[in-house]
Amino acid sequence: MKVEQLYNRFAPFYDPFRTLWRKLAAEKIENFLERELLARCLPLKGKILD
Repeated sequence: MKVEQLYNRFAPFYDPFRTLWRKLAAEKIENFLERELLARCLPLKGKILD
């Protein structure tokens, strides 16, 4: 199967899946990143450039 065919097959599901993903998982992942990952990787008085 060519890349274009694969893309065309799954394209109709992208937006609904993305919406569902954001509702179910995005907030939990963001909280994990802030609470766990950044705390482990940044110095205590580190700064993040947003």
